[in-house]
Amino acid sequence: MKILITSGGTSEYIDDVRILTNISSGKLGAIIADTFLKEGHSVMYLHGKNSKMPTKKTDMTPIEIDNANHLLSTLKMTLKYVDVVIHSMAVSDFSFKTEEHVKIKSNGVEGFIEYIKNNIKMNPKVISHIKKINPKVFLVGFKFESTGDLNKLMDSANKLMLENDCDLVLANDKQDIIKNKSHIGYLISKTNPEIIKCKNKKEIANNILKLIEKEIVL
Repeated sequence: MKILITSGGTSEYIDDVRILTNISSGKLGAIIADTFLKEGHSVMYLHGKNSKMPTKKTDMTPIEIDNANHLLSTLKMTLKYVDVVIHSMAVSDFSFKTEEHVKIKSNGVEGFIEYIKNNIKMNPKVISHIKKINPKVFLVGFKFESTGDLNKLMDSANKLMLENDCDLVLANDKQDIIKNKSHIGYLISKTNPEIIKCKNKKEIANNILKLIEKEIVL
């Protein structure tokens, strides 16, 4: 199979020297990529700057992604060539209407706030475009919350699946991860009512592989 994995986080320029990013390291995406590569699948790896990279390089094509619009334009060019999209990248909800070589004056809070208010804008929801670009692709979405309420997490994951036609969703909660001192995750399938609880990143990667290989007949 040909697998496209998005991993890490995006970086949105606020001005010429400042960026808005997130805490995503890309470690889970890299583990998932290695898991598929070891089974002989080819991987296109779309990753944020400084994201963790897969250790296996054979049959792996890395593409560094800057921001949400760069990710979307790259997907438009590549989705027709893949069978599966595993969209684990943490994409910023916001970007800024910046001009080249503009730097915000740092001599006052009010001026900074005013600049942000005048320049911030919503990014496109990248996941919502994937099945529109290639309806045949098998789509794995990711839902990350930090409420500590697993019922709300499941509701959010099912909503993500329904709204974006995901075939599989990995849901996890930061508070659950902290409490268990491990990267707990829950896999929800469109075709199987059973929720699979995974105890760590390796289990998540292995179960995603098994479920996809079971579902896809090439």
